[in-house]
Amino acid sequence: ESAIEMHIEKVLALDLVDADAIEAANFHVVVDAVNSVGGIAVPMLLEALGVKKITELFCEPNGSFPHNPEPLPENLSIISEEVSKSDAHVGFAVDPDADRLAIVCNNGEMFGEEFTLVSIADYVLNLTPGNTVSNLSSTQALKDITLKHNAEYHASAVGEINVVEKMKKVK
Repeated sequence: ESAIEMHIEKVLALDLVDADAIEAANFHVVVDAVNSVGGIAVPMLLEALGVKKITELFCEPNGSFPHNPEPLPENLSIISEEVSKSDAHVGFAVDPDADRLAIVCNNGEMFGEEFTLVSIADYVLNLTPGNTVSNLSSTQALKDITLKHNAEYHASAVGEINVVEKMKKVK
């Protein structure tokens, strides 16, 4: 019953998350959760981070996908239009199990799922030294960013379990 709340508490406890700065920025965020669990979790996380203006698209977790649920640019025209027309700062779209994030820039253009990982890795590695792992279908940009920070990059077979196993193996 409280798994989402526990997850949000863990996110807020991270040293790299500055909820005060997020709240002070007064962001307007559009969320497309394809009527999945993300429709519960993403708005809850944003609220916990201090985001006051959240526009929810397809956030009723009824399992009825209003469009192809893959968070790819060709499937995200509705959120792109909403971000652009509502002058939102950003849009977040997730897949049905909310483990993939696509970002829509304030002009309605996609930031690209591959660059989300790379941007976050650059931020984290800048503040916290460590190595990285991604699967073989990922862009080489993560490897490049990792090497820029004098860390080690490791590739794993495709699949979440393979990435996690590789992370554990190489620490």
